[in-house]
Parts: sequence; C-alpha cells; structure tokens
Amino acid sequence: MAVVDSAGAGLGLKERDQAASVPLSGAEGGFSPTFSPDGAWIAFFADRALKKVPRRGGAAITLADSTAIGNQSAAWLEDGTLVFNGAGWSLASVSEDGGEVDVFLRPQEAGGFVTRITPLPEGRGVLYLSCNNQCPDHNIHVFDRETREQRLLIEDAVSAWYAPTGHLLYARQDGGVFAAPFDLGSLQTTGPGVPVLEGVRALPWYAAMQLAGDGTLVYLAGENPEFVGGFAKIVRVDRDGTATPVDEDWATDTYTLALSPDGRLLAFNRRGEDGTSVWVKELPDGPETRLSEDAIQNRRPLWSPDGRQVIWQTALQAAGDQALMQRRFDAGTPVEVFLQKDEAVHQATWSRDGRWLVYRQGAQDSQGGEADLYYREIGSDATDQALLTSPEFDEWAPALSPDAQWLAYLSDQSGIPEVYVRPFPNVEDRLIKISDGGGYEPAWAHSGRELFYRDGDGMLVAAALETEPGFRVLSRDPLFQVVGSYRSAASERRYDVALDDQSFLMIAPVSLGTTEAAASHVILVENWFEELKEILRD
Repeated sequence: MAVVDSAGAGLGLKERDQAASVPLSGAEGGFSPTFSPDGAWIAFFADRALKKVPRRGGAAITLADSTAIGNQSAAWLEDGTLVFNGAGWSLASVSEDGGEVDVFLRPQEAGGFVTRITPLPEGRGVLYLSCNNQCPDHNIHVFDRETREQRLLIEDAVSAWYAPTGHLLYARQDGGVFAAPFDLGSLQTTGPGVPVLEGVRALPWYAAMQLAGDGTLVYLAGENPEFVGGFAKIVRVDRDGTATPVDEDWATDTYTLALSPDGRLLAFNRRGEDGTSVWVKELPDGPETRLSEDAIQNRRPLWSPDGRQVIWQTALQAAGDQALMQRRFDAGTPVEVFLQKDEAVHQATWSRDGRWLVYRQGAQDSQGGEADLYYREIGSDATDQALLTSPEFDEWAPALSPDAQWLAYLSDQSGIPEVYVRPFPNVEDRLIKISDGGGYEPAWAHSGRELFYRDGDGMLVAAALETEPGFRVLSRDPLFQVVGSYRSAASERRYDVALDDQSFLMIAPVSLGTTEAAASHVILVENWFEELKEILRD
C-alpha cells in the first residue's frame, strides 16, 4: 500500500495490486505524507499545518498548526513522536496525539534551513537535510534526541535514509546512491560511502526514491535533467494578491531588483553563463542596458536618491572582496568603486536625502555573530562608524525610513530572524520589535507610515506605524502569500515597493529551467536489503 500526491488535489491511496489510486478522504489538499510505525495512520501537511488521518480516510486531526512553508517533511518515530520542520524551517516535534510543539533547533543551530527528515531506529534521532539561501546545495545532519545536539555527516547530498544493514544511504544530484557504515551508538559514519545504485531521478533538492523498513525499494529511474536555472517574470502584485506581469513578453533569470525613485526604471541582476551582471530596464516594455562590466558576481542593485546612478555589490577581485560599485546608467561613464573596506561589504541602504549610507559587513549565515551594520555620512570626511555590532548574533538587511529617522533591520538575537526598528543614528535609544514568529525582507512604504516584511508563514505583512509623538505599531495586516509564489530569501529583500505603496514588484518563477531528459519509469525492488548486503560484501 502506498500514499501518493494527486497532483495538488490531495492524497490518494494505492494498493500494491491496483494500477490506480483512490482519493484519501480527509486529506484534500494534502502533501508530503508519512505512515505511522504501525501503518494505521497517515500524517501529512495541509493549510500550513501538520495533520493526520486514519489509513482508510476519515476526519483529519491537526497535530501542529505552524510548519515550514515549502519542503515540508515529517518523520514518525516508534515512540509516537513526529519530528518535522516547523515555522522558519526549524527542527521541531509534536506528539502523535497533538499538544505542545517542542522546537529542537532553529536554523542557526541546525546548520541551515531544515528540509527532508527521516527517522532512525528506536526513536534515537533523525537524519535531516539543511540548506541556506536559495538552497543550491544540501548537507546531511543527524540529530541526537538524547543530547539535543546535531552534527554534519555528509555534504552535497539530496536525500538520506538509514538501512538496517547498519548503513547511511544517501543520494546525490547526479542520481547515484551511496552507502556509508553508520554506528547507531555514536550516530556517526565510520567509513566512506560506496556506490550501491545509479540512475535515480534527482533534482538539486530531492531524489525520487523511497525505502521501506522491510527492504522494499521504489524509485524513479531515468536520465536526470540538466538543471540550468529558473527564469522569472517581474510582476506587479496588488495588496489583495492580484498579480500582473510588468512586461508579458519579458523574462530573465533574476533574484534581486530595485525600482528607480521616479518609478520609470528597474535595476536588476541577471544570471548567465559568464556569471551575474547588473542591468537596467525601462518600464514597462522598454529596452535593457547593462551596467556591470565583469560578470563574476554582481547583485543587490540600489539607486542613488536622485535616480542618476546605481550602486551594487560585486565580488570582483580587482576591487576587493564584496565591494560596492557605482555607474551612471545613462551617461556611458565607467564603473567606479563606491565603497571598499578591508572586510567584505554586502548590503546598503541610502537615505532619501542622500546624506546617509548604512551597510552591512561580514557574512550572514547559520553560525551567527559575523554580520554587523555600519554607516557613513556621504560627502563627509568623517570615517565610517559602527552602528550595530554583536559577537553573539547577526544584524543584516538594513532599511532606512524615508525621513532617515528610523532604521529597520533583521537580527537573530531571539533565536530566529525578526524585524526590528531603532532610531537613527542614535540606535541605542530604543529597540522596537516589529515581527513575531519570524520576519524577513523589511521595506519601508514611501509614506513612512508602514513597514512591509515577510513573516514566518511566508506572508507579506504591512505593519501600520505611528512615529509621533512616539514610535508604535498600530497593526500588522497579512497581505498575500510570498513563499511558494515569488522568490524570497532570508538574507536579502527580493521585492520592491511601488511608488503609491499599493502594489509590489515581485519575482515570479516561470519554470524550473531544466533541459529535456529521457523518459523515466518506476522500479520496484523487493528484499533490496539482501541485494545491498551482496553489493557491500563484494
């Protein structure tokens, strides 16, 4: 018996001797199913919640009402605990009877965003995959439930399972499956992985293979498609979620953008065979102009307040590591270094009056404590000054209010990224927490009366603000779903606010960008563990 995802309509139940599946009652709209150890129940995800239904269908029971958005995964352990990726892509657990959710590891502690989870015997722990930013690569970790600690096991893998032969099985993106000896006592690999299977269909984030405890192996065989990146359209999304392409006939591979102060031009980065470059397009359907000259890595464009030049982050070695460059978009002038420091410069926000520049130095990653904020007064001889620095946690994604009186930014000081606001430049005077339960990608409304951000559930939120006589949040109104529909990131903002504050320029992927691959077919192998033993004995 198997549970299958019926192309977004919900879950279906397929008996081994039947060619077709039948809808599973109570699991409408569900996905990512997993059986209970006794096979009597099926857990699944739907409506941003973790639920379960009886094996033959029935009323769904909600176990946890806050989960990750995208790449949801759960492992049902033998002691009745479900371990899953909770809100903000953390590692969490809940009883099979429901109740309080226990968050084991936040992404900063887990080695990145938690994605695919599989169980280890006797409830000892779980295997899980982690990734960062846009998840180009995944790594396998093990979580020890007794010590509540995790360790990295295998780098660059897309799926992992434990086999009762005493091996950690893992698949790579090229469709190869490997087995490494694994000690359940220490939860460590004790030798290198050896190839045991090939030809499994795989993508950068998943291998199409499942392994049952009785040794039944099912996988999709066939030539893997070549992943070549995803094209996207720039769309204008109203507050109610209605999306309209800016230019119906235009698509490009981009993930950062910035609208000019007058709203006529769009600066964006483009990935290509020679790297990543920065361009400007006349809206809505005008021509494009390339600004960056060397396309190793150029991204995060930012317009000057007068709209005459664009600055962007670059990784050109000739200009230092991660310096800021600048160029007039309409005058044919050469590219110049705008800001270069001994330490990498990553992100910047420019005040509307052109006086202040706030930027980030140091890497923002799962380890924490390296990313800090600094500022400089443009045109002043004064040296750059530290703004927010901490050895324990990161500060990143700065955004100055239109009147330059307030600084919004991200910090993981609470254990997960949240949006905070402080007065500028006297940041020590006050700290206001804007988001709750996760916050990303802050952006000010042009009016200064709202602050937009993406919350832990993937929704774009409009926080209505009052700044006089004092700063306070009046309301937080979810507008529309971002994650799953538009490009987003924990490290940077991937949208911009239209001049009227009533719509947003978002990046909507239009395809996976894969080349054609050979036809695939399903392979079923019974008693595969016996075959595995023979392979490993040779």
